[in-house]
Amino acid sequence: YNLNITHWHLPNKIFLKYWTRVFMNKLTYIQCPTESVQDRLYRYHVKAKTEVISNGLIPDKCIRPEEQPEDYLNPERPLKLIYIGRFSNDKDHMTLLEAMRYTKYNQRIQLQFAGSGPKKKKFQRYCDRLMKEGVLKYKPTFGYYDRDGLRHLAAEADLAVHCAPIEVEGLSIMEAMQQGVVPVIAVGRRTGTSQFALDRRSKFPQKNPEALAKRIDYWFDHPEERWQMGKRYAESMQKYDINESARQLVDMFQKAIDENNLKHQLGK
Repeated sequence: YNLNITHWHLPNKIFLKYWTRVFMNKLTYIQCPTESVQDRLYRYHVKAKTEVISNGLIPDKCIRPEEQPEDYLNPERPLKLIYIGRFSNDKDHMTLLEAMRYTKYNQRIQLQFAGSGPKKKKFQRYCDRLMKEGVLKYKPTFGYYDRDGLRHLAAEADLAVHCAPIEVEGLSIMEAMQQGVVPVIAVGRRTGTSQFALDRRSKFPQKNPEALAKRIDYWFDHPEERWQMGKRYAESMQKYDINESARQLVDMFQKAIDENNLKHQLGK
């Protein structure tokens, strides 16, 4: 995707068939971080057994305060909208930037981008353009944060967006949800992240800035509901504890060992 050759359908199809035959079909088990990945392997007719096991989140306390801050309902305050992800084609930051042209909250939104990558300057130039055109009032920020910095960024955010049209799981948005921020996640054939959305209000069709803007407007129109949903999202992430993922992986490895030992004995 980053090479921008997804439209080369025939070469991609040939390579995928080759990769399936010489590698994936020789495996006993494949770990699929999301059901979307598992479904994709089924479509590719991969013969190996598959198990859905999340890559897992480090258990972390939600540091967002239990009660709303004093200025939470202030109609004049900036609304912090974050996007955590590498500055590259596959994260599709441009859909979020284009959505700023359609949302009615563009004069209150403070975009905060966390990450690094080759497209940073391109996104910064486009942000400057939006500022010059009067689409945005607050200058978007770009920064690289350590884990603790990301926790605080998410805990203080009003909304988190994830636009990637290709994603195996999306740990960055999951870690943000762990801190009680409501997400808006792209839905597409090659991304599994939308399975973590609790309802359709947190989903939008990939590469559709107008649909994204409508979701943003909905959540900013309903601040009280957004705050309560943030608590539900934080709770929903508890089941993706990395310790549980490790236990499931060990079980999968053991089953693979047992099955291969049995095949070896029968072969003798």
